[in-house]
Order: sequence, then structure tokens, then C-alpha cells
Amino acid sequence: MANTIATLISNYIKVTVFSLMLGMGLNLAFEQITYLWRQPKMLIRSFLAAFVLVPIAAIIVVAVLKPPAAVSLGIILMGCAPGATLVYRKISKMGWDATFAASFQETVSIVAVVLTPLLVTILSRIYHRDASVAPQEIFKQLLMVQLIPLVIGLAIRKGIPELADDIAKPITEIANIMFLVLTILILVRSLGVVLSLGIVSISAIALVAAASLLIGYILGDSTPETQTALAISNASRNSSLALLIAAFNFNAEEIKPAIISYVLISGIIAFVYNQQMKRRIAQAKISQAN
Repeated sequence: MANTIATLISNYIKVTVFSLMLGMGLNLAFEQITYLWRQPKMLIRSFLAAFVLVPIAAIIVVAVLKPPAAVSLGIILMGCAPGATLVYRKISKMGWDATFAASFQETVSIVAVVLTPLLVTILSRIYHRDASVAPQEIFKQLLMVQLIPLVIGLAIRKGIPELADDIAKPITEIANIMFLVLTILILVRSLGVVLSLGIVSISAIALVAAASLLIGYILGDSTPETQTALAISNASRNSSLALLIAAFNFNAEEIKPAIISYVLISGIIAFVYNQQMKRRIAQAKISQAN
């Protein structure tokens, strides 16, 4: 029974993500997906934030707080796994720079095919563990989860724009409803998992999530929309990629609670940060008006 429920949830997640990525492709043009490719300074800042500074922050926090081994591994793996699948949806719903978020999500995810295996190799040397992940395995996951539905949506938008206009809204609305149900399901199933980790582990995860957000904020440009988009995008790590690495090298079931907890805690931190930024911008507008 438990295996059946787990399979149903897994299939539901796949359909939900496929629908969201298809909707993303239907609503965007290829030029928006490749926006960062034409912004070399922001591209370098994004790579520095996602692939260099977050792993360093994870290493420092783990070294200082010394959470249990499984939690430490989960934190380190999330540090190696940028490009969360639903960054575009999160940023667009919050009202920040959605074009930047879409380009960040896809660009970082593609580059992760090469850089994440390198990060895992470097960290395995640092921690004296035999860990690795093949680039083709990451690409296979990226292809199935993100690229196929995205390319289908982009192709329809490019080739049959009238059809894209007709189906983009209903598909996006259905996907959003499915995502809401999924979010409630994850919250119900995950809250106990997070609390069971203990204060040290929760603190370590929260510190890494907050540091990732701060790194993105500092490296963002002068516009609040893009600055906030980079901050939240950088803090939103790719849990599926982290679990893939765990499955190839460790006992994934032991590490999964830390990865799930990171997703939940980073989401809460991003929500609080988003509210603060909205309030700050509103107050600034009031001050200018006066």
C-alpha cells in the first residue's frame, strides 16, 4: 500500500512538473529563455552565485554547526544542485523579473550537466568520499523533466502562435491548481520530517538557504526586480538533482529528509524575503510621492 501511494505521488509530481514546464514554454519566447546569454556580466554573476559561493557557504555552515552526517550530505548536495525546476513559476507569481528567472533556470540547469559532476568530484576529494555522478545521467533527468515539455511549448509558440494563445492560459491554470495540491501534500507530509531533524540541523539548513539568498541579492544588479529574482532563484536549489546524486552514491533514504527540509525551509525564507522587499518598495514609492 505504501509503495502504491509513493508511486502515485511520484507520477503526480511528474505530470505536474511537465504541465508547468509546458505552460512555461507556451508563455515565453526563445529570446526570453536565452536572455542571460546576451548579458555576460549577469551570466558570470549567476554562475558565481550558483556554482561557487553557495557550495562554499554549505561547506562553512556544515563545518561550523556539525549537523549529523546525513544532514550534512543533504546540505552539501543541495549546494551542488542549482537550477530548481519551478524557479520561473515562483518568481513570476511573486511579480519579479520572470524573464531573468526563466533564463536563469534553464541556463544554470544546462550548465549543471558539466559543472555539478565537477563539484561532486571536488567535494568528494575534500571529504575523502568516493562520490561521482555522470554528466549523461544529469542530462537525462534534465531532458525528461524540463527540456522536452519546454521545447514542445516553445515550438508551439513559435510555429502556431494562435494555438499557443488559446491553450497557454488553461494549461497554466490547470498546472497551477495541480501545483497547489502538490504543495499542500508536501507540507502535510514534510512538516514532521523537518521537525524530527532537530534544532542544529534545522539551523544549518536555514543558514545555507539564507546565505544563498543573500549571495544572490548581493550579486544582483541595481534593479530590485532582477536583484530579487537572482536572490530567490539562487536559494531555490534542485532537489531532484540532489536526490539523483544521492541515489548513485549514498543511502538516499537517509539523506532525503534533509533535502526535503531544505526545500520547505528555503521556501519559507524566500516568502519572508519577498514580503519584506514588497514592503520596502511600497514604502519607497510613498516617500517619493511625498
